[in-house]
Amino acid sequence: MSVEENKAVVRRVNEAVNRHDLDALDEHPGMHDTKKFLTGLFQAVPDMQATIEELIAEGEWVAVRRIARGTQRSEWQGLAPTGRPHAVEVLAMYRVVEGRIVTAYTHGHMLEGAA
Repeated sequence: MSVEENKAVVRRVNEAVNRHDLDALDEHPGMHDTKKFLTGLFQAVPDMQATIEELIAEGEWVAVRRIARGTQRSEWQGLAPTGRPHAVEVLAMYRVVEGRIVTAYTHGHMLEGAA
């Protein structure tokens, strides 16, 4: 597949996540752990949405910087709900093979004063 096709796969996955359609991740074996993580996250942050800020690719690899925004409504990983909007910057690398994400590495950190 071309670099542009690989980027389109990652965009479609981001759109599915924003719809909270986690079943769409089942066709991507590299997204299994992400699906488990997001299942819990959506319970705590039901309005979470992610905006792609940067998207670059080379060969099978696609790199993404996105901002995820939402309001924590229930406990999440031991943190009490705040009821305030939060923003998290997420950096991710995906390996796309034959239209499927087979490897995913992600790292996120809270943005200070951003929502």
